[in-house]
Amino acid sequence: MIDKISDYAEVIITLVIAVTIIELIIPNGKNKKYVMFASSLSIMIAVLNPILSVLNMDFDILESLNTIEEEMNDMEYSSSTKYDLDYNIYSSYISNLEENMKARLEDIGYRVVESKINVDKTTYEPTNIEMKIEYSDGFIQPIIIDVFENLSNNKIYEADIKKIKTFLNQNYGVHENNIIVNGV
Repeated sequence: MIDKISDYAEVIITLVIAVTIIELIIPNGKNKKYVMFASSLSIMIAVLNPILSVLNMDFDILESLNTIEEEMNDMEYSSSTKYDLDYNIYSSYISNLEENMKARLEDIGYRVVESKINVDKTTYEPTNIEMKIEYSDGFIQPIIIDVFENLSNNKIYEADIKKIKTFLNQNYGVHENNIIVNGV
């Protein structure tokens, strides 16, 4: 009987030491609480196992630990799926925002050749915009004749850049200093 009690105490002490080491090794993060829960549950099962065996209940600690491990794997899969879903929503939002900006700028006579938009990941509000813009065909375009320089019809002028920055600021809330149009 004393051998059984010492084996029982040895198992409990070993589990407590193992859980303490696991707690020190695992970095703080989303999954730490699940690992600690499973570890605490294994200690509780080890403590209850002799009591349950006295009551003639068939309770296998290894089977319980395997079940806990499967549930932990399911939780981990769920966590990575949530990350993928969040990333897809974020990417889709940025794409839709770029398309919306392109369409609205085209409505006022400009064609967006390239664009890069940075969005705050918590509020989803645009923080920076970089665009390369040309005049859209079908609209009246200003022509400045300079005998010293051969200008293309697609060059955007300073007044237009100011107009575009003001438009993006008013419609999307991005400060004009954080908007770059054709490198300006």
